[in-house]
Amino acid sequence: MAMNLVFAGVVAALLFAGCTSSPPKQTVAVDFMYYKDCGYCTQMEPVLANVANQFGPQVKIRVLDAQQRGMNNTVTNLYEQYKAEGKFGGFPTLVADGKSALVGLRSEAEVKTWLCAQFVEKPQAC
Repeated sequence: MAMNLVFAGVVAALLFAGCTSSPPKQTVAVDFMYYKDCGYCTQMEPVLANVANQFGPQVKIRVLDAQQRGMNNTVTNLYEQYKAEGKFGGFPTLVADGKSALVGLRSEAEVKTWLCAQFVEKPQAC
């Protein structure tokens, strides 16, 4: 399975073992808002990677570096949108499909539980 990460408009693929060719029934897009110098954000990266690995192609992660605000329209617009909607409460912030937000450093179990709640039909990882 592959987890696609989008760094402010640049796509990079992290490949994990167990690649499948069948398309997922439902995909959840997660925006990972972080700040490069944030210790909690750095700690959250491997947690998010591990959870995304468990879900495979059913979870797509877009990494948004808050330091790119004002230089990258995607980052700027989403940051402002999430802030106005009350979804952004600090770093790190995860937003699933532009709807549900999870703010702050979280354990792998917390992130997985939150992600499972985003699916209509629960994937095998749940």
